[in-house]
Amino acid sequence: MRVIFFLALFLVATFSYSQNTIEIDQDRIIELFFKNRTAPVAGSRLDSIFQLPKKIVRIKSRNGTYTWKDTFEFRRVFTNIVTKEELVFEIQSKGIEEIVTLDEVKQLKPIVAIDCSPISIEWVEDQQYFEKSLGCNREIGVRLSQIYSRIISDEIQLFILQLPSGAYYNGMQNLIVDQPIREETQKSKGYRKIEAEFHKNGIELSNPLEQPLVIIDDKRVYLEELNQIEEQEFLSSIVLKGVQATAVYGSNARNGVMILKTASSVN
Repeated sequence: MRVIFFLALFLVATFSYSQNTIEIDQDRIIELFFKNRTAPVAGSRLDSIFQLPKKIVRIKSRNGTYTWKDTFEFRRVFTNIVTKEELVFEIQSKGIEEIVTLDEVKQLKPIVAIDCSPISIEWVEDQQYFEKSLGCNREIGVRLSQIYSRIISDEIQLFILQLPSGAYYNGMQNLIVDQPIREETQKSKGYRKIEAEFHKNGIELSNPLEQPLVIIDDKRVYLEELNQIEEQEFLSSIVLKGVQATAVYGSNARNGVMILKTASSVN
């Protein structure tokens, strides 16, 4: 009896899910086309926006938002976990055709899967806005991945490498960016001493995404913060690598860890 009950519950949920995948909401139209700047020209009237032909407007996936306007656009938001500041990566390109037709979209059925990121598609048709969730659609996911690898991947990597130091969430995962001091003239004596200690242990500081973990007086700090500590303040330091580091500090220490004690910790 319980099996029949849960089966019925599943069928009801599935039916509700499939029936509600397309929705029309005038307030949401305004939000999408103005707040998110998907109008052809900022401030355009809705009448002029809806003179567009039947058109895929936007595809949302886990790794970002793909938009087709006059040109193709891709957008991903990086949110600082501590400050909540949002830094936005955007790229435009001409000649990127829509990867799926409206006829295809209407035929597709939502697919639920645990190991696949969901995809939703928005479009304009007959002066109305539509949105349809496709759930896990691997075929469209592959098409998006091809666009991503061809024109987006290298550019977004450069953007990430230039982010200010901090912990970010990019819509898919948490990301730690730890920028080193690059200009020799800007490095303090204390920073140079620590940098030399890392180099002696075969640890480089050039890649902000692959930095060692630095702990001063039991607090994790970014490399830029080391530049503010005077050399004479350091009392002791120890560098751990490999299993020694990860056994104690986990995957955050996969590139090594330096543990420092300063004079202020004694006082």
